[in-house]
Amino acid sequence: PEELKVMADTKEALYREHLVASNIEPLPGVRALLADLKAAGIGRAVGSSTPRKNIETAMAILDLADFFDGVVTGDDVTHGKPHPEVFLKAAASVGAPPKRCIVIEDAPGGIQAAKAGGMFALAVTTSHPRTMFPHADRIVDSLAELTAGSMYAPATAP
Repeated sequence: PEELKVMADTKEALYREHLVASNIEPLPGVRALLADLKAAGIGRAVGSSTPRKNIETAMAILDLADFFDGVVTGDDVTHGKPHPEVFLKAAASVGAPPKRCIVIEDAPGGIQAAKAGGMFALAVTTSHPRTMFPHADRIVDSLAELTAGSMYAPATAP
């Protein structure tokens, strides 16, 4: 068990080094959408199964930390996705009831977690095709398609 922890910690440290060296950029539309949500007074939280250090590293590189009111990571939960725990804790971190939350996800397991938590599930097709999101409430190809006022629109055909 101790060897596995050392290996896992080493893997995550290498991942963070890769993030720093790779000059990653936010997905198109991320910064504008977050600014729009913030200006509208809508709470924003990160809910990720990723370790906290990885999230903090990515948010620092992308200069996005100031856009979020709460951050819940894999370090804060007992159950991984598709269990809704990470999203329920993220909702609580901004004082929002689950039924008033929108989860933006790029993975089917995350969409399942959002639905299991009673939240609106918005899939973005950056990692998987539309066909992988049969339970999403809405599917978009880019976050640039979204504004604070348009996020709850129903699912649309491709």
